[in-house]
Amino acid sequence: MDIIDELFGRGMFNHLISQMIAMGITIFILPGLWITGILGAFLILGGVSLVNAFIWDAALFYSIPQTLSIVSVQLFVANGLIFWILVKLLPGIEVKGILPAIFAPILFAVLSGLIHKFAGNVDWVGLIILIFYQIIEIKNYLLTVNSSGAQ
Repeated sequence: MDIIDELFGRGMFNHLISQMIAMGITIFILPGLWITGILGAFLILGGVSLVNAFIWDAALFYSIPQTLSIVSVQLFVANGLIFWILVKLLPGIEVKGILPAIFAPILFAVLSGLIHKFAGNVDWVGLIILIFYQIIEIKNYLLTVNSSGAQ
């Protein structure tokens, strides 16, 4: 994982993972969205997370309640259209209609903010590495138990 630290920085990678978790929860909660493939789902989660992390500023969403107007409605529709275009371009997630595409980024922004607030200091990279090593240990244990039981 040193290469990730060198290329992107652990903080950026942790932020991307938390954004992907928020998008996964959004897909699970919102009717009209569903996952069609695992690899494609990771691509769309990464694509939408990158667009939301680097193109759209979270401050735009936080300023909407103060300036609830035609401009904020246009922002919601534009964000929904960007989400809808990404879903259509990248395989992995299907959307039924434009309304789920408009509400998905809103729910995603709320969930992303909540994850950042309550789990912002979680080292997601370290957690993934820990889970990976635990899976390897369980596999090795099961192989030793299976091979000793066969004799």
